Amino acid sequence: SEKRGELRRQKIIARVEALRTAQRMTKQEFHARIGASEARSWRGFVGSDASGAWKHVTPQMFEKIALLFGFDSADLLQ
Repeated sequence: SEKRGELRRQKIIARVEALRTAQRMTKQEFHARIGASEARSWRGFVGSDASGAWKHVTPQMFEKIALLFGFDSADLLQ
């Protein structure tokens, strides 16, 4: 359902933000380290409403974010 998708999106965003801030990484540094294309996708995922957010997602985006923080992408999305 859309509500479940929005809750999942909020959980993923909160987890990534917590990891980023725990490493004292600025948003700009985070975007630079995951790459321009993935940073664009991430900004779209974070900035869109619930119905539009998931169209910005790419497997590469979650993979690069997970690798940056030492996770497997499946673990990041738990």
